[in-house]
Amino acid sequence: MRDPLGVESTNVNKSVTLLWQKQWIRIVACIVAIALLAIGTLAVPYYRLAARIDKQLAGSLTNAVDFYSAPEMIAPGDPMTPNEVAEAQQRSARPIRISLANGRITSIVDASTRQSLPVDELKPELLTNLSDQGRARRMPVYFSEIPPVLRSAILAAEDKRFFHHSGFDTRRIARAIYIDVKERRKEQGASTITMQLARNLWLGRDKSWKRKIEEALITVHLEHKLSKEAIFERYCNLIYLGGDGAFGIKGVGEASQAYFNKDVRKLTLPEAAMIAGLIQRPVFFNPFRYPDRALERRNVVLRRMFENRFINLAEYEEAIAAPLGLHADTPELSESQYFVDAAAKEAARLQDQQDQPASAVFTTLDPRLEQAAERAIADGMALVGKQLAARHKAGRPQVALIALDPHTGEIKALCGGRDYAASQLDRIFAKRPPGSVFKPFVYTAALSTAVEGGDPVFTQASLVDDSPTTFDNGTQTYNPSNFNHQFMGQVMFRTALAHSLNVATVKVGEMAGFGKVVSLARRALIK
Repeated sequence: MRDPLGVESTNVNKSVTLLWQKQWIRIVACIVAIALLAIGTLAVPYYRLAARIDKQLAGSLTNAVDFYSAPEMIAPGDPMTPNEVAEAQQRSARPIRISLANGRITSIVDASTRQSLPVDELKPELLTNLSDQGRARRMPVYFSEIPPVLRSAILAAEDKRFFHHSGFDTRRIARAIYIDVKERRKEQGASTITMQLARNLWLGRDKSWKRKIEEALITVHLEHKLSKEAIFERYCNLIYLGGDGAFGIKGVGEASQAYFNKDVRKLTLPEAAMIAGLIQRPVFFNPFRYPDRALERRNVVLRRMFENRFINLAEYEEAIAAPLGLHADTPELSESQYFVDAAAKEAARLQDQQDQPASAVFTTLDPRLEQAAERAIADGMALVGKQLAARHKAGRPQVALIALDPHTGEIKALCGGRDYAASQLDRIFAKRPPGSVFKPFVYTAALSTAVEGGDPVFTQASLVDDSPTTFDNGTQTYNPSNFNHQFMGQVMFRTALAHSLNVATVKVGEMAGFGKVVSLARRALIK
């Protein structure tokens, strides 16, 4: 006889099992449906982001526009220093040897054919890089040029398992969540180098969920698209590492120059650790402003390098005892930034007419002429400062200088002020009263009589009287003086222009005819 309770119990167990199986099927179906919906929802933004990223990755290492000077011609007889010789030999399109004597080139020899060259062309020189994130000094470096000691320092400071994870460090994320929950506040970061690259290169600084999702999608794409070495290379060229006057310092190559005045390949262990330490908070750890903070942060990085076996105990102890050893790169000149600003505006105007973004702009700048212009300004304004001090006058006078090729109209040198870091106002293009800048139009109107005809015909050797004079135009009088309140008497036109003599210039204007001066200025588009 069967036990009715046993039969009933078996049937109940079967029913429960079937019920659970159906429930699991529904749960799995829901999970699959949600996953497919998520994939479908993320697919469109992923492919949009991927297309934008691929376009940017096709550009330069720094994801910025590189601005270059014009090619430079050198020949025997040109002035040159030993340092400039080394640079010229690197920039030449062929191997050359340059000989010097008394600060001038005596010969240029093709190193391959051993033939003397009457002239040699140097390749355009990189002036600066500009991006939509602002002006920065950048010195691009390739992965092979990043010394192992700097690679290890960056890995120890930012992402020690970078070469072993797929873009997301799950162990680090889990640990960060645990510590954040335990401390009840955000104490730990879990961003990998790939995630930081995605954030710094393509995203804003907001902390919305949309940005976090985009960051994750870009991270996945970067890991799929690039090798680990390529990701690390891009990261090292784009990280912000502090400021230098009006410029940001982007990338380890420029940081090495800015803080230690040396090539990145020559960094020592403590120097590499300091640069790696800046990544976290470059302004807070600025070594020039806060050397104690920078030293403490550097030592933290060194300790992590030792703990992660990047360095041994002896190396750690020697590095931790070393001073910061800062040796700032103090460039003599402003690096043509006023010129670059003008070139960038023109490039942006032309860019609007093209579909493909430019990665390089080749300009008309002559580096040697620009250096001469900037040195002339520095020397001249020093004299002006002394004259003002002698008169007990305060203030900071400004200056502008532009040099054109008279045959082509190309701008060869341009200085819109005496100090770009202090003021980015370009006084060449600013709409201001021209002052003495207008004097060349007066003399040009007079000298044009030799070409266009006139009576009398004026030349640069024509004479004009620079003596105190009162000019009367019928309604008011004008008593000009010269800058130093001194008059030179009878002088040639060329002397009057060279010394910017005010009384003499007014008299030259009278000789030429002010109507002719105005006509010439209007032909030069001056209203």
